[in-house]
Amino acid sequence: MEDSRIPAAIFAAKRGLKVLVIEKASVIGGTLFVSTGQISGAGTVFQERKGIKDSPDQHYDDIMRINNNTSDPVLTRILVDHAGPTINWLAKNGYTIFENHPVKKMAHDAFSVARYQQGPKGTTSPWGGGIAILNAIKPIVEQEINNGSITILLETSANDLIQSSDGEIKGVVVENNLGNILEYRGEKVILASGGCASNPRLYEELHGVPLYCQMAYPQSQGAGLILGQSVGGYLRGGEKYSPLYGMILSDDKVPSTPYGVARNVMERLPWEILVNSQGKSFVKEDHESVDHIEHRIGEQPAHRHWTIVDQRMLDEMPEII
Repeated sequence: MEDSRIPAAIFAAKRGLKVLVIEKASVIGGTLFVSTGQISGAGTVFQERKGIKDSPDQHYDDIMRINNNTSDPVLTRILVDHAGPTINWLAKNGYTIFENHPVKKMAHDAFSVARYQQGPKGTTSPWGGGIAILNAIKPIVEQEINNGSITILLETSANDLIQSSDGEIKGVVVENNLGNILEYRGEKVILASGGCASNPRLYEELHGVPLYCQMAYPQSQGAGLILGQSVGGYLRGGEKYSPLYGMILSDDKVPSTPYGVARNVMERLPWEILVNSQGKSFVKEDHESVDHIEHRIGEQPAHRHWTIVDQRMLDEMPEII
């Protein structure tokens, strides 16, 4: 279950609808189990407690500045207008954050004001903060299940959509853990199964580069993307894809599990030299913008780069992972 599906089910149920959730995994929570849980929003209770002045307009301007006006303006406006109230809703339901948060930056270029936050519960790994979000919303789901307004089918895969002659989606065909094929019909169908970062073949088809690092939720197979296209839908926004700063892989067999996360220029002064597959330097390693470095990485063959160091660097430079 992707994190967007949980609140969708909750609010549909609270509006009097009967909701059926198809979940491929054996538990609810989805990518929240492996997510960093880093979220940002303007006008939150966490900002208010620290006297931080912020607004959705400032949030919008920051996003557009950081991504050089490449994000969809309509979707970005929806995001900034609802991000703060969503975080406040989480807080009302028990969500807490680190004492020193909100902050201006976390792994990406900095906001103009402190609005990034991350929950401390479950953060046993660098990408474990999603558990704090799950801890806040799971009891609400369980209450709606007990009320009979939400039904969740675990270990069940959505295999096909039921489409009428006029093109309207009427339901879904699923397969449960016993191998039984079942049909469920409803007034509305939402595809909220997330991306394909655990499906190397689909990932490379969509992005044109191999899936090097395997750190996504196992059920992130892109099923919803495939189902949507099967009934006439289409994907957009692929041209906005950009790699991250980099991972140290465990081995050369890709996708590989990460050995460590490379600390970027916001966290340490780089001593190392970055080169591409041709052995050529391609970026100013200490450039102040992580976004700039990531986009330069995305311009290199197959999005690959290597870190060159000598023994003195290894002995004396700030830790790279």
